[in-house]
Amino acid sequence: MGQSAKAIINKKRIRLDGRARIYLRVIISRDVKDINLEVTWYPELFDNGECLARYKGDKEAKDVNLIVSDAIAKASEIFIQYRLRRKTINLSSFISDYVTNINKDNFIAYYEAKMLERLRDGEIELSTRINHQVTLNHLKSWKRILLFSELDDRTAYQFEKYLLKKTGALSINARYGQHRNFRTYLNAAKKEKIEFTNPYEFFRLKTAMGRFIPLTIDQFRFIWENYHNRVYKGREREAVRAFLFCCVTGMRHGDVRRVTTDWIDGDFFDFHPLQN
Repeated sequence: MGQSAKAIINKKRIRLDGRARIYLRVIISRDVKDINLEVTWYPELFDNGECLARYKGDKEAKDVNLIVSDAIAKASEIFIQYRLRRKTINLSSFISDYVTNINKDNFIAYYEAKMLERLRDGEIELSTRINHQVTLNHLKSWKRILLFSELDDRTAYQFEKYLLKKTGALSINARYGQHRNFRTYLNAAKKEKIEFTNPYEFFRLKTAMGRFIPLTIDQFRFIWENYHNRVYKGREREAVRAFLFCCVTGMRHGDVRRVTTDWIDGDFFDFHPLQN
């Protein structure tokens, strides 16, 4: 059964900067899969699976070649393991083993795969996934590849500096949200026994008083009495009613949007919050 893995460059889709994506082309029994290696190079400087240097000592060319050779080595290792175990390999089983291997090395690949897994398993809602995707996009812009082995006591400080200078996260609370998501997937990796230095053991997450200020008891009573005295009219009354409903039930906005009369059981109001 034929098996091969080699690096190719997509000459059909060249970016404005003259670069094109590099893929690992895997062929097993005539089934073909191109795996995006998340790196680019110049098609005219790509020969026989290798990035040619633009000038003497081209460090980027060496780095990309390292990523390419590492991917090919991992593919070859998977082929060897299947032969040693005398097991039949197909494209689906290869991709599963390859992705699992990649995730143990590259935190960004792990983050993305774990996020989609949590969404698929119902552990997070789509809105949470969108929020986590924003952090993932920041991480990808900051570091094309972030290896678990690269994480150290300075990583969180460096990410903080990037968020402050290169993104719209200018407030402490905005950056707190990005750090919190970053830490969430680091903690998930720890639970899966992936070995690395956790940057948040050396970095304290900070928050500041937000622009939303809680009501005083007197302010609440004022709104409550005005509602029952029908001071509010039309859409304003609807908004106040929803607000008071949250106040007296302790429900989050997302739960209020889901509420139905089925949740009322005689004199009891039963609901299971999505979070917390």
